[in-house]
Amino acid sequence: AEHDVRSDSVRLLTAHRAKGLQWKYVIVAGAQEDAWPDLRSRQTLLQAGRIGAGQELMPPTSRELLNEERRLFYVALTRAMERLVVTAVDTSSRDDGTFPSRFLDDIKPLLRESRFKHISGRPVRALSVDGVIASLRETLFDETASPVLKANAAAKLAQLASHPSEVFASARPENWWGISQVTVNAQGPTEPLGLSPSAVSSIEKCPAKWFLERQVQATSQSETHLVFGNAIHAIAEGLQRNEIPLEMDEINQRLDRLWSGMGYETPWESQAMRAEAGAVAQRLFAWLVDQGDVRSVAEAGLELKTTLAATLEDGSSRDIELRINGRADRIEFQADGVVVYDFKTGNSTRTDSELATDIQLALYAYLIRNGHYEQGDNQEQLSTDVPVKGAALIQLRHADKVMTELPLIQFANADDHDENSEVALDERLTNAALVALDEKYVAKYDERMCSNCPVSIICPAVPAGRSML
Repeated sequence: AEHDVRSDSVRLLTAHRAKGLQWKYVIVAGAQEDAWPDLRSRQTLLQAGRIGAGQELMPPTSRELLNEERRLFYVALTRAMERLVVTAVDTSSRDDGTFPSRFLDDIKPLLRESRFKHISGRPVRALSVDGVIASLRETLFDETASPVLKANAAAKLAQLASHPSEVFASARPENWWGISQVTVNAQGPTEPLGLSPSAVSSIEKCPAKWFLERQVQATSQSETHLVFGNAIHAIAEGLQRNEIPLEMDEINQRLDRLWSGMGYETPWESQAMRAEAGAVAQRLFAWLVDQGDVRSVAEAGLELKTTLAATLEDGSSRDIELRINGRADRIEFQADGVVVYDFKTGNSTRTDSELATDIQLALYAYLIRNGHYEQGDNQEQLSTDVPVKGAALIQLRHADKVMTELPLIQFANADDHDENSEVALDERLTNAALVALDEKYVAKYDERMCSNCPVSIICPAVPAGRSML
């Protein structure tokens, strides 16, 4: 660290390493009470520092540590020959805040009052290389800045950009976002465009999140809540197809065999989730028994190929070929009509207003009414005289308020959506399709959703993703 030090460079080192050295300008940064003085014990595991010449040394007292820290602070201050800057932050008004070192009170009587400067609030820019570069770039494009100031900012940027170190890579224009022309995907998505009920719902909530999660695969796919749901769905499929006997003992044995590979990090979490899975399986079992021998199809794919007319921003019309795909956990052919069921293993439920306009339930009914469904190796279609009642969510983590042994059923009639939604189902489909076809993935801010978003660190709608490179 002491070799090949250029005269025009900045030295970054500890107070101990600075002993015996001096510079024209010295900055002592972070003079906080928890760092200066640092009164933590210096003892190592083997306490080698207590080995003296033929005797055992006593550990230093708090007073001795304080005096040693004061001498070290004095060393740091006296490294400056012309100018010394000491910085500290006072956030003591917060419960978890910090305050300046007590040593600053020792040097105040030695300095003129004008030498102390207190700045409230956050710094104008980040105290980092990228912060300096961002400030220079901001000046360069500031319409209110004078030509002289802009010229100086450009000169400084050019100086930093010419430096070979990658530390200053963000000063080079070729690395600036927004400078290059917007690229166009010459090939683009092909039609018919594939969409699923969940994709339409995700695009409506936040196109950028859907793109980053589904298209870019920017998040991990091994989340344990997904594994929990997969395990319950596997049990449900086996029960409906008579591959697993409809008996709770058999269901619990299958869950026990699955659970060893679930990947929970701690035994207590695994045990708690296994108990929750048992309760969920019990509600599923009770519901299937309650349904009786009604004709049904388990884990059936749904598909519809159609062409819908979309209205563009300029008022013109565009025909879009769509292939809408879904997967029903259960299709029941009841005496008064067909119902599509979706087993839910999460904690969230729908309100009555959300249920009436739920895009997934509306699309399940739309698909079974107008498209095809799988039955074994065959593609079947409902005859025109068979009514479609609607679709329902089986909320397996929630009990029915009246019959508590059964899960909560959230049902939506087939025609509820267009009767309650301000935007017709066809229009919601075409709006989502236009986002995917035009590849314009806008980041939509929602405080509740964005606080738990797994891709927020690269999203321009939140502070975590806004850093300028």
